[in-house]
Amino acid sequence: MFPLRVRSYYSLLQGTASPSALCVRAKKLGYSGLAMTDRDNLYGLWDFLKACRREGLRPIVGAEISELGSKKIITCLVQNEDGYSNLCTLLTRRHMDKNFCLMDDVALHTGGLIVLCRDISLLQQYKDHGVQVMADLGAQPNAISRSLRVFAGEHGLAAVATADSDMSEEGDRQLYCLLRAVREGSTISKMMQQETTDTVNWLAGKDVYRRKFAIWPEVVQETEKLAVTCSFTGPSFGIVMPPWRSGEGLQPELVLREKAYLGARRRYGDDLGEPVVERIEHELRVIEDMGFSSYFLVVRDIVHRKGADGKRKKRRICGRGSGAASLVAYCLDITNVCPIKYNLYFERFLNPGRTDPPDIDIDFSWDERDEVLADVLRDYKGHAAMVCNHVFFQPRMAIRETAKTFGLPGGEISRLTKRIPWVHTSGAENLEQCLVSLPSLKDQDLSPPWPEVLKLAEKLIGVPRYLSVHPGGVVITPKPISNYVPVERAAKGVPIIQWEKDGAEEAGLVKIDILGNRSLGVIRDSIAAVHTGGGLS
Repeated sequence: MFPLRVRSYYSLLQGTASPSALCVRAKKLGYSGLAMTDRDNLYGLWDFLKACRREGLRPIVGAEISELGSKKIITCLVQNEDGYSNLCTLLTRRHMDKNFCLMDDVALHTGGLIVLCRDISLLQQYKDHGVQVMADLGAQPNAISRSLRVFAGEHGLAAVATADSDMSEEGDRQLYCLLRAVREGSTISKMMQQETTDTVNWLAGKDVYRRKFAIWPEVVQETEKLAVTCSFTGPSFGIVMPPWRSGEGLQPELVLREKAYLGARRRYGDDLGEPVVERIEHELRVIEDMGFSSYFLVVRDIVHRKGADGKRKKRRICGRGSGAASLVAYCLDITNVCPIKYNLYFERFLNPGRTDPPDIDIDFSWDERDEVLADVLRDYKGHAAMVCNHVFFQPRMAIRETAKTFGLPGGEISRLTKRIPWVHTSGAENLEQCLVSLPSLKDQDLSPPWPEVLKLAEKLIGVPRYLSVHPGGVVITPKPISNYVPVERAAKGVPIIQWEKDGAEEAGLVKIDILGNRSLGVIRDSIAAVHTGGGLS
């Protein structure tokens, strides 16, 4: 049997194991592949794909999708590229559309997907709408799975067994209960009483599932057949350049050449010297050959905002990073340092031997940056989103959240956690030993239940907690961005992709860094003050 519906710790405050740990476990159990399907997200997609390659497993890409305001959940497994695009679209709609409906939305975006369902009413509706749907019998036969199997048999649908696991192994049960207690604001003792071996599953071996489903052997066979049909092993976009829209159908290569030479004459005068011309021609040739012309023009348009009168005005910026080694960027007023004068090598920024996308960091005044981001997201609405950060439990957060589940009062928790500096547990046998050795805690009472709290909190460290927003990374795509990656809305209201910067780069999504710099604001205000005082003419 091929394990389907396995959740990692990217099913936030639900799954206990990393994608890597799940793949190691699957390999140890003798599986040839794994279907990791986290709840409402693809946060861990790239970690999962790398772990599968490392362990020699065949990945099945998918996700569980829930419906707001109901307990309905389906699992979508990707068969091909069309299915991957539809899964990203569905996940985006699940997060961005308050009227998202498992019936209506899935029926519109079902191409290339196999849907596993445990709701008989949904099964019937999906079948009527031509959706590739199968009855999901879960990890063991019971009253619910019996009803599903009977319905599937009467309506000509396949029924499959799924691992439906939140844990890598049975020993993770305490951590699972802790995560659930944190999520629900409950106590760990209450969760441990509620969760039994019948209500929570871990990834078991093939023989376990075959033995459980011995009364329905055809179910295991259908599960294996399903796995074979999912041949998609991960997205392969190449490098996804932001689209440049001329409005006149002009080729970006020709426009970039024109703008580069106009800028060069502005920088160096009408009589361009041979070093300038040779350097521009060399850079333009590399940029065009690598398909990066639109990238430069998009960045230029962000720096030079078009006003209501149709004219462009340069914003107050400081372009830096390896992009400062580009003469073309200097001529487009994206950077302010002459790479010829300072002998900066263009190849440090861009050369045919590099497989990763270029990266130009642009600083704006700290109090003007949000306006710039808003303009970009508005100009490229549906095609742009910010990069996210995956925030993991660190010692302070882990101790605080664990202590809450033990019912300890907030004052006592704060007295301990506020005295904890950045804790590095290297060299210490456990978190408790590390804390006891801290001078700031030498008079702290760590009597029971604190030893148990610290022992359990240690298991939380490194587990994902929530998503935040990258300081300024923006991705702009030629097709709707939800074709490439699921998008959701951050707490501050901006759209964010579900991958952090490393995942975005691995996918080939080019990130433009729009950063805030307080010094630029200080310089602006200082110049304004001098003008006000009559110090400059």
